[in-house]
Amino acid sequence: MKQLRCEMCGSSDLIKQDGVFVCQSCGCKYSVEEARKMMVEGVVEVTGTVKVDSSDRIDNMLINAKRAFSDRKFAEAEKLFGLVLNEDPENATAILYQGLSLGWQGNTVRYYMDKTGAATERAIDIAHDQMKDGPEFAAFVDDALVQTRTIGEAIVNLCVKNIGEIADRANRSISRMKSSTSIYSDTSYLMQRTTDIQSNMASESEKLYKIIDNTFLIVVSTYNKALENLSNVEEYPEVLYKKMKSYLTQAVNLGSHLKSHMYVSKANALVRVIDEYLKRKADLALLAKKKKVDEYWTKHPDRKSSLDREKAELTDEKDELTKKRNEFEKQLTDLKRTNYEDVPTRAEIKEIESKVAQLYIDKAKLGWFKGKEKKAIDDQITALEQKKRELEPIAQQQEAEKKATYEHELAVINSALSPISNRINEITTRCNIINNELENPVIE
Repeated sequence: MKQLRCEMCGSSDLIKQDGVFVCQSCGCKYSVEEARKMMVEGVVEVTGTVKVDSSDRIDNMLINAKRAFSDRKFAEAEKLFGLVLNEDPENATAILYQGLSLGWQGNTVRYYMDKTGAATERAIDIAHDQMKDGPEFAAFVDDALVQTRTIGEAIVNLCVKNIGEIADRANRSISRMKSSTSIYSDTSYLMQRTTDIQSNMASESEKLYKIIDNTFLIVVSTYNKALENLSNVEEYPEVLYKKMKSYLTQAVNLGSHLKSHMYVSKANALVRVIDEYLKRKADLALLAKKKKVDEYWTKHPDRKSSLDREKAELTDEKDELTKKRNEFEKQLTDLKRTNYEDVPTRAEIKEIESKVAQLYIDKAKLGWFKGKEKKAIDDQITALEQKKRELEPIAQQQEAEKKATYEHELAVINSALSPISNRINEITTRCNIINNELENPVIE
């Protein structure tokens, strides 16, 4: 008769439930295939020296514990991760997720976030000691921060919800009290009751705001611990630091909105640390790139000399062409300015119009009995209008001639300017290509 025993606690009391075998002693779950591998019969005699490797068993225990965590069975997960730690006290994953499991069981009354934060920081330190710098540790940190932050956000959201409910409850109490009053009610008593209700509301809300502050402080502290271990920036991707900076910036903005400021300065300080890391990483990348480029051109001196010489010749040519282009552009500016000026006859017509306008003003100022003077002004106006009509065709002829001259001169300048501008553009394009090859050679 084969016997099935639990790998974690050694119990043989396993029952099949929902397609998996469940240990009735510790709650560990096994698939059918896992159970088949565990079944033994009779007594197995082993001689010689035996080295016990429990890594596979611990991995299976972690799988079951994480399965419970994913199913949001946090009390069960906490227990199962504890069993892992009984076997391996320095297991970073078990330390982290046992703290997370405890955190998810908390609320504003049973507050476990401090223990979750402590577990996260300890797990990060241990993971760094075991994994050293590299992608594996980066992935562990990323997961640890996301998981811890998610619990913190849940607690903050719960506090915000409770603060809103406290305010609603207080407002309803005040409204009911006011609606039940009459003109005979004791006004001083009503005012005192309102003050008491508002004071209690402020007191209850203040406790929740302190929880928000403390939660943010704990999460920011885990980020600080992570950054301490991620200080060897050349070993980690830039995106990891940017993700951390993004959250910390959001946390600062949210804290300001919630009037929660205790942790803001610390979060801002970490943002500055990340900015320094990113700058250092960028500087290292530039130095590494420059070193490779310098090594490449040391091996290809002829090609570099050819590019440098071509670039110098093109630059000299461009400088000369730019001077000529500037001269033509100045001619264009002067030509356009003179084109806006009136021809002589048009200027004379405008002067006549100005005189006529003034005569009308002078006429309007004359009294009722100034008929002779008014007639004299009308005669002047008539003579000026006649002269204006005589000058108009002359002005139009001058403007037509001026327009023709302008368009001809404009075409001449543009004709001379166009090939210069085109050549400058060609030189600019070629110089950009040369610069790109000099700065980014194809290094095989």
